[in-house]
Amino acid sequence: MATHVIKAKLADAINDGKEYYVEIRIDEQGIYIRPDGYSDSCSNDGGGCPVLFEFANGVPRVVVWGDINQEDYTHLVDLEGAKETCRILPDDDF
Repeated sequence: MATHVIKAKLADAINDGKEYYVEIRIDEQGIYIRPDGYSDSCSNDGGGCPVLFEFANGVPRVVVWGDINQEDYTHLVDLEGAKETCRILPDDDF
């Protein structure tokens, strides 16, 4: 699989009018998200990635390096609980 790079401009969700640039890189390992001016501890400025979406043992997860001075990730969000088959439907037996 080839690497794909997307450069996007996103509007601030709270502050109307503010726009920010984000680079999204997709390869066979995952989807890497790098807002302009942000990086991780082990990468040079402009080349790192503080957010990664990947699969681990068949489960999608988001890995975040929320502190540029910390080598290990700061947050790991396992998405197994967001699986559609986990949805609890309302009980209609009133």
